[in-house]
Amino acid sequence: MFVNQAIVDVHGGAGELRIIMTIAIANLLVYVVLAAALIPRLGARGAALSTLIVEAINTVLQVGIVRYLLRSVAWARRRSRPAS
Repeated sequence: MFVNQAIVDVHGGAGELRIIMTIAIANLLVYVVLAAALIPRLGARGAALSTLIVEAINTVLQVGIVRYLLRSVAWARRRSRPAS
């Protein structure tokens, strides 16, 4: 969860609030589906498992998005350098 919060701060600092909201909505939808499926069968363990799965998916998504954004920034910087 710490990594996710740090990445959200990166998005927020870059002004990418739409990305944060999109990921939050996706997380909510995935969690509701998982919780509805797992909690009736597993109880508190189902809730914990749902949270774990959503946090793992969230981390993978956000790391991927940050890597993509950093690559595009690096690519733009290389393109903007004057030719030697």
